Amino acid sequence: MTRSIAFLDRAISDIAVAIDWYERQQKGLGIRFEKSIFEIVDEIAKFPYAFPNKNKLSRETVLSKFPYVIIYRFDKKTVYIQAVFPAKMHPNKKYSK
Repeated sequence: MTRSIAFLDRAISDIAVAIDWYERQQKGLGIRFEKSIFEIVDEIAKFPYAFPNKNKLSRETVLSKFPYVIIYRFDKKTVYIQAVFPAKMHPNKKYSK
């Protein structure tokens, strides 16, 4: 069963900032980043248990082509994308916003 996807406001903002930054670095790179996000989100929707727990409420996965981590949680019907952040970010800051 594939769950539906809901992006929380923070995740939407995180993605928009990253797309803008990558696009300023190289034309088309922001679009590739966005495509990478949606590819992994599709995998999460199909197999939400496939990625490790990082705390009692959330799981994380790393993008394969970009140094970003996706934090998510899920219930029986929906996957909630909570945040998308640079992998270099200090672990304590991931959950603080």
